[in-house]
Amino acid sequence: MSMRRRCASVSALADSQKSLQDQVRLLLGDGASAQFQDFQASLPDRMIFEQMKTAFGDNPLTDDQQQRLLQIMILERKNSSFVDPATGKPLLPAANPAAQVDLALQIQDQINQRVYQQAAGFLSPNQLQSLATSQSNLRSQTKAIMPGMQKMFGKDASAVPGGQ
Repeated sequence: MSMRRRCASVSALADSQKSLQDQVRLLLGDGASAQFQDFQASLPDRMIFEQMKTAFGDNPLTDDQQQRLLQIMILERKNSSFVDPATGKPLLPAANPAAQVDLALQIQDQINQRVYQQAAGFLSPNQLQSLATSQSNLRSQTKAIMPGMQKMFGKDASAVPGGQ
């Protein structure tokens, strides 16, 4: 796909997303629309959290621990200077695909490290080990699927949904 055609496609997608956001705002109102956007931005973390919960099989999390861990994950992604706060997706500069993959993994590693450090305040040592193992497994899975995603969505890693 030519660069001009790709730019036109990205622009058309951005226009469609803006139109959809405007329609949601009209339908829900400003307050509920903001809540909906926050929910959408937290979807990557909610999905990751659901995958991670199985790793705590022998050391299950209490409801309070689950809520705290999920909130930390959401806030750390939102507060990352490399993540778009509106979407929760990494802001990846134009670079070669391999560099973008490496940067996306570095961003996730930084987020994971901060989540782990904060979770140490309320998880048991066994639960912390389960968290670390889960984070490592998810990173490996992400790294393994990135080349295929790049082929499917084009050479620009920023075109990959979620960017990671």
